[in-house]
Amino acid sequence: QQAAQAGAGAAIGPRDKAAVAEVAIASLPIPVLALNQAESVANPAANVYQFALSPEDEARQAADRAWLDGHRAIAAITPAGSWGDRVYASFEGRWQALGGQLLAHSQYDAAPNDVAAAVAAAAGSDEARRRQEALQRVIGRTVDAGAEGQAAPPALFVAGTAPRVRAVRRELRSFGPDTVIYSTSSAWNGDPAAESEP
Repeated sequence: QQAAQAGAGAAIGPRDKAAVAEVAIASLPIPVLALNQAESVANPAANVYQFALSPEDEARQAADRAWLDGHRAIAAITPAGSWGDRVYASFEGRWQALGGQLLAHSQYDAAPNDVAAAVAAAAGSDEARRRQEALQRVIGRTVDAGAEGQAAPPALFVAGTAPRVRAVRRELRSFGPDTVIYSTSSAWNGDPAAESEP
């Protein structure tokens, strides 16, 4: 109201989700470009435009990109917690709507640095270990089947920060170099030098 009274033809803001939700249902005299998205507003005002990088939208776009690239089966690794759950639910919903097969979903804890268990689960190493044990019972001797004997999924959706996604990529190398990784923008921190890290 103050911006309109001062002669402004439009307003930019707010950034806070709760404030965006308030603005989205208000009767406003000028167009407003909100710098976030309201989560629970079904019918925002006609002159309120919400601008945000929604990780849920990006997860759906990652599913679309993987599908357009010809993948029909994919595994997913996401962080434990509400953010990871929301991103995974968005990715899973879109992937299944496209008709894709979800091979596995594993989560990593956001606190420790080790993502090895999540990568192993997504790559199916638990299943590989069960097959190895069954084979050993049948033939009666030990069979060595390290990571080299396990195949990585052809495509992988990974959600998380840039250091976490790089850690997943490094860990995935033990399963083979051919897995294509899809993610959201949170996987990129803007540092091109980090892409050359081992």
